[in-house]
Amino acid sequence: MTFVKRGFIVLLVLVIPPLLATLMYGVTRYAITATNHAIDPLVLTLAWYAELAAFIFVAILEARDRW
Repeated sequence: MTFVKRGFIVLLVLVIPPLLATLMYGVTRYAITATNHAIDPLVLTLAWYAELAAFIFVAILEARDRW
């Protein structure tokens, strides 16, 4: 049982943050397109990296708490 629990925790840290960051990136691009605004693609890429780092940080803290 411990192996399964820790496997899910590792899955939480490795899979969920990139999925969330990519989802937010896609929603942001859609919102910008839908409202006929423009933004530098580098800004969106840097925001994706920042979101990814934040999500990974929170996931690691959560995993450490549940390990």
